[in-house]
Amino acid sequence: MRRGPRNHLSERLAERLEQLARLLEQLANRFAPIADRLEPLANRLAPFAGHYGSLRHLRDPRLALLGAANLLDKSSTSIVVPLLPLYAERLGAGPILLGLVFALPTAVSALLSAPAGYVGDRLARKPLIVAGTALSAVGVVGLAFVSDPRWLLAFRAVDGVGSAMRTATTTAYLGDLADDGSRGSVMGAYQTLGMLSVALGPALGGTIVGASTLSAPFLVLGGLTALGSLALLRLPGTERTGNASNSEAIRSLSASDLRLRAAATPTVLALAVSAAVSAVGTDALNPLLAPLLRATVGAGPSYVSFAWGCLGIGLALFVPVGGSLADRGGRKRGLVVGKALWAAVAVGLVVGGHPLAPPALLALGGVASALSGPALGALRYETAPSGSEGAFVGLYGSLGAAGATAGPLLGAVAADAFAPAVAVVGVGLLWGIDALVVAAFVSEAQPSDGAR
Repeated sequence: MRRGPRNHLSERLAERLEQLARLLEQLANRFAPIADRLEPLANRLAPFAGHYGSLRHLRDPRLALLGAANLLDKSSTSIVVPLLPLYAERLGAGPILLGLVFALPTAVSALLSAPAGYVGDRLARKPLIVAGTALSAVGVVGLAFVSDPRWLLAFRAVDGVGSAMRTATTTAYLGDLADDGSRGSVMGAYQTLGMLSVALGPALGGTIVGASTLSAPFLVLGGLTALGSLALLRLPGTERTGNASNSEAIRSLSASDLRLRAAATPTVLALAVSAAVSAVGTDALNPLLAPLLRATVGAGPSYVSFAWGCLGIGLALFVPVGGSLADRGGRKRGLVVGKALWAAVAVGLVVGGHPLAPPALLALGGVASALSGPALGALRYETAPSGSEGAFVGLYGSLGAAGATAGPLLGAVAADAFAPAVAVVGVGLLWGIDALVVAAFVSEAQPSDGAR
């Protein structure tokens, strides 16, 4: 009896499926030993993966709104570093003016961060966050309309004012949102979105320049930041504010009062010293890295950019982990480990002569910053007297901005007097001293002034 065509096709299909099943069985048998070896590694990584659960805090609409605004703001700010020098030169800016263009926002922030945080404590945080983000948008958008290079200074100063107004008050607002058991995770989740902007801003800026003009990225990304400031109008206020009236707050605002109160405890004084020292080291490294890598591994501009990118990757990937560890293992531990790792990275950059060493070391530096950043934000908030969190966070910000202003100059002087390698070792020494200061004097205990 002849078989029909359908029966014949069914038999052939059954044969092919049987062959495929045998092939899959062979592959499974071959990969079974590998899977057995990877199982212990997977079991070890499972708790580590759990640290990324800190990102669940972004489900909170308030944190999501702040994080989105931070992403837009830092994206617009991050286009300044690669594009502004070219833009300023086309406008006729000389080396001195260009240096002022980059230094001025930090200097303005150094002057205004502590007063802004203080006013946020006494009045409210939300108005300063919204206004600061809006001013930063104006400072970036305004660059697109400049024809005289001297106007660059004005808009960069506006950006510095905006940064001073929003940074300390945002940190204090985040601290208000979280409890002691989750404050590190909240800080880490917020900072994760900011770290994504490090890659997003330059990439978008380069794309826009390719399709338009050199001024267009400032207009587009600054405009997005302006939209972020409008979205922040929906941000609810926090309950934690001072009781002083507006006139009392303004009359009592004095730098001497802040300095005297800051020196009240060893922890706060140590955090203040750490803020300045770490900022000097961090910003001193910026002008030193390129000449150091050129001397050690013969690096060109593309290699240096790639190495810096590895720093951003390590930071973005591990910030949620740092926030989670700060809650589970303590703020101080994460802070000390992060600073000590940076000291080792600096020395490694000098002695590591292999081309793969600098990218790997800077990625480790990103991990170090990820460990210390959320822990530092939580610790600064928690060790401040109740009702003065913004003022103290602002004070640390002012000291850090002052250190960031001095850092590049000190790094350049050290490199000129000695060599880039010696200067980078000096940077590592600063970070080592910073870690020792934190380990010796910082306590995670709450203030004893009865405020908490």
